[in-house]
Amino acid sequence: MYQYPLIAVDTTGGPVTEAASYTAKQPPVRFDANVRWAGSFSPGYEQFCGWADGEWAGRPGKAGPP
Repeated sequence: MYQYPLIAVDTTGGPVTEAASYTAKQPPVRFDANVRWAGSFSPGYEQFCGWADGEWAGRPGKAGPP
């Protein structure tokens, strides 16, 4: 296990069950966290969630505590 975004790569050809068989490498393609949505949302269909009376609760509609 390596710190993100590094990945474990088998570089020695040793046993796959041994941690020494792996080296930290950058992934071949960098993750792009900027997701472009294929559409838009109509108002009123949003779900707003938060803690209310010690429980996680969700409510559609306007922003604010559930």
